[in-house]
Amino acid sequence: MVGLAVAFHFGRVHATPWGSHVNEALIEWPPSPWRIMRALLAAGYAHAGLRGDQATLRDALRSLAAAPLPHYVVPPAASAHIRHYLPLATWSSATPEKEKRLVVDAFLTVDPGAELQVAWDADLPADQRGVLARAAQAVGYLGRSESVCTMRVVDRLAGEANAVPAETEPAWGPQARQVELWAVERDAVGALDVSISELRRARRLMPDGVRQVPYLVLESPAPTAAPPAAQGAPTLAHLRVHGGARPSLHEAITVAYVLRAALQRRYDDVVVGGASSVFSGHKPDGTPRDDQHRHAHYLVGSDRGAKRVDHLWVWAPGGLGDDEVAAIASLRRLRFRDQPEPVRVGLAALGGERSLVIPQLIGPSTTWRSATPFVLPRHPKRRAGRVVEGPLDQIARELAYRGLPEPESIDLVPGAWSAFTLTRPGVSRRSARRAVGAVIRFPHPVPGPIAIGAHSHFGLGRFEPLT
Repeated sequence: MVGLAVAFHFGRVHATPWGSHVNEALIEWPPSPWRIMRALLAAGYAHAGLRGDQATLRDALRSLAAAPLPHYVVPPAASAHIRHYLPLATWSSATPEKEKRLVVDAFLTVDPGAELQVAWDADLPADQRGVLARAAQAVGYLGRSESVCTMRVVDRLAGEANAVPAETEPAWGPQARQVELWAVERDAVGALDVSISELRRARRLMPDGVRQVPYLVLESPAPTAAPPAAQGAPTLAHLRVHGGARPSLHEAITVAYVLRAALQRRYDDVVVGGASSVFSGHKPDGTPRDDQHRHAHYLVGSDRGAKRVDHLWVWAPGGLGDDEVAAIASLRRLRFRDQPEPVRVGLAALGGERSLVIPQLIGPSTTWRSATPFVLPRHPKRRAGRVVEGPLDQIARELAYRGLPEPESIDLVPGAWSAFTLTRPGVSRRSARRAVGAVIRFPHPVPGPIAIGAHSHFGLGRFEPLT
């Protein structure tokens, strides 16, 4: 037996059935064997490590097509949808209420920890099974691109199948529902290559070698959504930065201030004249909040070895409210004074420090190294012939102030720390305080984010874990 286990980590499945319009709000569930095999073949084309094994991958898919129709273990799911009104190309601000098109985004909600499983009664040689496993690992989504998933090969179904071909006539009675899925016929793997454009030119819905088969699905109770209060407010938002005009990481403090100002404007649009103390760090009367750094930090990062900003993180240990989340989600562009074109940004993930997987920000790790310079909050002093409140002392004090454990060691590391902008926009760089880089070692793995020192709310003083 050869099986696949698929986990939808965002808890959503977007998969419009073949031949249906998106506004019909239909979801193919479970995914057709045709859809799954097509995703595996696409991974073989897209993944550089599989391009030399496409023939073996095709042989594996041919073996699956020749086997009896697969059986599924389908996790419980609940249907939902969002309505979008998109302006047409002829839209005019003079008549904003006209010329808009309704688009229905229908999806299923599933438990992110549950797995959809599908298994074929087939035996594959070791080379075909190995290539199939690598192709499964390369699949990033199943259905529309919003259906982010991970896929792996399994030896058997973990549980009793609850979606089987109708021809097997299971004794489930009237509680089972019938669905129509698409399957690839024996020796018709070439049909997986056919593009949508080719089908449209031929005025066909499906290529030769693909047939519709009835399945019976034994309904499972839909999961009951936990109330929002039980899950707690999100504390971390991850935004991706796109485009060739991305600013340098050395301008992290400038990027952070621009991000903060943009989110305050978006919040003002959402609340209509309101101001967020989470974003600003100030009370309604304008005085600073005294909550020990629980308001928003605007952190900046790049991919390994990159010199330009690829990631933005809004981290508020005290929690982001619904209006703050709405402002972050609506942000699309950042505009910089010296750049004619705006930088495109988009929300990639939202959650908590313990629920999101962002290794370069969260870790955990025993060793953390400066990603942006630590700016000393105080000027070092010389007393009785020796320096007190030096960089190492101030780093240790900042760690304790943030509630982090006492480190085993702190070592300064060389680097182009003076190349970073160390003052906020509009302030002379001559007034910048001393900046250093450091490596901090803890006695046990410590989770992040870690941002300490002056301007730690604005991109500086961020440490990243060393693996």
